[in-house]
Amino acid sequence: MKILHILNSDGVGGAEILLRRMIDSSQLESEVMLLWKHNNSQKGFWSGRNFRYITNSFFGLHALFFALFRLPAAIKSSNSDCIQSQLKGADIILSLLFLCKQVKKKGKYIVVIHNSYSFYYGGGIKNKLIGRVHQFLVNRYADEIVGVSRQDIDKFEKAFGRKYHVIENGIDFKNLAPKKHFNLEKNKLKIACVGNVKLRKGYDRLQELKKSIDKSKVLEGTVIELNIAGAIENEQLKSQVESLSGMYFKVNCLGKVKDVNSVLREADLFLSLSREEGLPISVLEANALRLPFLISDIPAHRLIVSPEIQNSVLFDDEAQLCTRLENVFESKELRKLIANQQFEQVRQRFDFDMMMEKYQGIYSRVDCL
Repeated sequence: MKILHILNSDGVGGAEILLRRMIDSSQLESEVMLLWKHNNSQKGFWSGRNFRYITNSFFGLHALFFALFRLPAAIKSSNSDCIQSQLKGADIILSLLFLCKQVKKKGKYIVVIHNSYSFYYGGGIKNKLIGRVHQFLVNRYADEIVGVSRQDIDKFEKAFGRKYHVIENGIDFKNLAPKKHFNLEKNKLKIACVGNVKLRKGYDRLQELKKSIDKSKVLEGTVIELNIAGAIENEQLKSQVESLSGMYFKVNCLGKVKDVNSVLREADLFLSLSREEGLPISVLEANALRLPFLISDIPAHRLIVSPEIQNSVLFDDEAQLCTRLENVFESKELRKLIANQQFEQVRQRFDFDMMMEKYQGIYSRVDCL
């Protein structure tokens, strides 16, 4: 059986990282088609896998035109048994080709939803209009729709009915070396953040966090170093957060890193300031390394955190984050409790092999169509 994966672009985010891991671990033949190029690409990311570009242009009318006209022939030459599209642009383009009969639908068509209902169908007028088109087309042509998070299940089920299933993202624990010691270097706290530098990831909140830390008696004289691993999508925001660096508060934008786990292993704490997520794979990766963590109280985060520690790790605003930071800084036992409790939660619920079994179950039903 051959699975054809169609992606918006060669940009690298959680969806692409997860897909590459799935392809590498599966016994099924896979091919990846990238509709256009993206500024947030990572050299060699798809090397060694069966992939091709539909166009070498960056997104725009030119790239969209070529994607629509070149994709049908590319799909026909692929001779796949099953097509799986990731992200809204690829879903819409492929469905439009089905609608216009430019691509003959055979086998199974699977759509993977990687974010919240509001991200796909809410917000401004433009996003809502595109969302209506997406929902109509996907409902008409997709055989199965997979959500990677339990977030907004009721809304997605109302939109897609029995086609909609949740298969939560999984973490591969193989070759990981979870943290064993939770001591801190005297008067120093190293924090890791993972995610592209853009407003949706909440890095602008660091300014208010620094103000709260400056007033803290507990953290007075403590050097707090934040290392941000992720592509720079907003240069102005990068400059803004880097300008916060001083004697006791340091911010380092590392850009893209080949080995995120190395950044996490060197840290004392993981921090996510995100305003919106689908299922935050970077948080789960930190959890799998048994790294203490603090994360914003948004639906996607609350859904993945063990109830026993939610009041210790979730925060509403920067002042509350500072209080949580003081607590974990002062108490080694709290750091151990947070890390161990969430490690067990991730190991039992977000296992990669368990996730792959569920996808294999979907692929195996292709012959039933």
